[in-house]
Amino acid sequence: MQYRNDGSREEYQIQNQFTAYLQVALKRRKNAYLSQRHRQQQHERPMEPDRQPISAEAWEDEYFRRMELLMEYRAVLEALDQLQKRERYILLARILEERSFTELAQELQIGYKGAAAIYYRALSCIREKLEEET
Repeated sequence: MQYRNDGSREEYQIQNQFTAYLQVALKRRKNAYLSQRHRQQQHERPMEPDRQPISAEAWEDEYFRRMELLMEYRAVLEALDQLQKRERYILLARILEERSFTELAQELQIGYKGAAAIYYRALSCIREKLEEET
């Protein structure tokens, strides 16, 4: 049997009061957030149109520096693509996630020395590929 929440019973009155409280609290929080955001937008400075122009030499130096970095990134990605899946996994897990050889060995069900050997072999392969590029 279901009862309709008409607020006649005491437990429903408490529920209605709590619901009203939540609605008011959420409205206040929304208004506080919007007013804070509005204040922040008023204090933000627009982009300065009078920035100092960059010289042609400085622009060219920055351009070539970024191109060199892009070429290095591309070479590293190509070298990683040429590794076997297991080698790439161990190398990236060791470098990016800082996982130990013990963890990797247990996960891949190989020995500690096997995980270390795969890691160092992958490093040497990447080093060789990068040296070939230069």
